[in-house]
Amino acid sequence: LQLLDLFQWTVKLNVDGEERLAFFESKRERQARRERELEEQIRLHEEQLRMQRDADLEAEINAERELAEYENRMWEEEIKRMEQAEAEQEQRGGGAEQQPAREQPQSSSRQRSSKRSKGRKKDHSKSPPRAERMDPGAALELRLLDEAERLRRKAEGEPGDFDMYAAGRRQELSSSSMNQGDPPLN
Repeated sequence: LQLLDLFQWTVKLNVDGEERLAFFESKRERQARRERELEEQIRLHEEQLRMQRDADLEAEINAERELAEYENRMWEEEIKRMEQAEAEQEQRGGGAEQQPAREQPQSSSRQRSSKRSKGRKKDHSKSPPRAERMDPGAALELRLLDEAERLRRKAEGEPGDFDMYAAGRRQELSSSSMNQGDPPLN
């Protein structure tokens, strides 16, 4: 009888142990599943943040590109106007007549531009300042160098080879414009 009790007690102990083991294993499985779900949620959240950052960066780059294209168009129009005024001046030519001929195209080009822009408002902050007018090509190159450097600084945050190139190029353009008697850059 005692042997039978001992056997039953052993069987019961084994069953209890297996149940406890199954309980702990299922608890571990549930915990592991929760951890996996949490990791998946974190990964999805990080992916959404990354996608949002990428979209914001792309929108900012597109806005910068549109602004640069707009400024380039303004510079090109200004260069065309200057070339046209110079061509008109050369056609009229003459030593004593040169000064009045110079005044005439500028006022007529102003009248033409005011007629063109009557319906729309021109943004004067985008047009090149009169004081910076040196060689149109050099002025445009300086402007593009400044814009490229600003974008690079914004993207990298550290000076690099481009800064040295831009500084050297700026110095060359400024010194060459001063040698030609043009106003220096501000």
